[in-house]
Amino acid sequence: MTRKEFAATGLGPRVLNSVAMIVLQRQVDCVQLHSAKRHTASGEIFEIRLSVDLPDGDDGSMLVKRLNRLVDVVKVVRFDPAASHRQRAILVQVEADERQRGSVVELAGVYGAKVLELTRGTVTLQYCAAPERVTELMDLLAPFGVVRLADAGTLTLPRALRSSGQKDREEDTWRLPDRHLVSISISGR
Repeated sequence: MTRKEFAATGLGPRVLNSVAMIVLQRQVDCVQLHSAKRHTASGEIFEIRLSVDLPDGDDGSMLVKRLNRLVDVVKVVRFDPAASHRQRAILVQVEADERQRGSVVELAGVYGAKVLELTRGTVTLQYCAAPERVTELMDLLAPFGVVRLADAGTLTLPRALRSSGQKDREEDTWRLPDRHLVSISISGR
């Protein structure tokens, strides 16, 4: 399975319904879906982020074609993961008695995780980093016992500037004019 990340932006709550319906119709394994609403002079803007697992060899082109057929979609952009900022944020509570607490706190320090709370039986950490680094830390914390996990998922934004000095091809996707606009973006792992 290959994970692909999409972002849809548009005016009005109908955008969320349209994107969700396409994902359901394609029977895509949706791993995460986030939605945020902002108020602007043009109305409410909905930003939808979703991560889906696709079978190996499926680049998501059929899903992109279906999204392009939506009436509200203006354009679809495929982001190059190397030209994007990708971060994953988690809060994790780990079992740690008095003997293990030092090891968990030391591990958190090595990875740059913030210790939010220490109790007699648990350590609560906050960590935001590249998705691969978060997975590494979670693998190392697993033997201690994860009590609770709040995972915000992977957040992706295109880089504003390129080293070549060329205009970023995704730049217009994230600037909404006063007219109704929806843009769908995809980045691969």
